[in-house]
Amino acid sequence: MEWIKCSDRTPNFLDCVGYITDGQTIRADGYYDQELKRWAYQNNLDYDVEIPGITHWMPLPNFPND
Repeated sequence: MEWIKCSDRTPNFLDCVGYITDGQTIRADGYYDQELKRWAYQNNLDYDVEIPGITHWMPLPNFPND
């Protein structure tokens, strides 16, 4: 899998993806809300938190079969 520039395209609505912020930090809990045009993640209180500065993203791999 390759990293995808946010300026090239965004993921499908609410697909959880891996992403890079500030060119250094990689996380795997974000999604892109196409309706609100923003990146976010859901915190442990089930609130959506906006994520600034995302430059690249990639789909998460599937779970193992065994």
